[in-house]
Amino acid sequence: MKVKNLTTKPIGFGTLVLLPDQTAELPADFGKDHPTTKYYISRKWLSVLSASASAKVNPTVAPKDTGKQGDDADEAASEKSLSKMLLDELKAVAVELGIVYDDNVTRKVLIEAINAAKETE
Repeated sequence: MKVKNLTTKPIGFGTLVLLPDQTAELPADFGKDHPTTKYYISRKWLSVLSASASAKVNPTVAPKDTGKQGDDADEAASEKSLSKMLLDELKAVAVELGIVYDDNVTRKVLIEAINAAKETE
């Protein structure tokens, strides 16, 4: 998976060190399911530029953190309708709602998953 460091500090992945604004292919051990990678992406410290060769595109709704209410996701969705959002914006809303998705997910699938997650609230 190819990523870009969006922070002002170096980020390390084993032997790979990404300097600020540097782009690189992550080591195989640090795929999209690695906890460190997930955390950095959720904090918007990393930007995914190209996904791995995974073919699954089946989003599921994960249980929400009890400490977080998801108000940020609701505010973002109310500011701009889902159909007008870019894929990156939809991914950010999905992360806030606890939706787990594959790197190759489409806008349509994400919109459907977000709407389903909002209905279950």
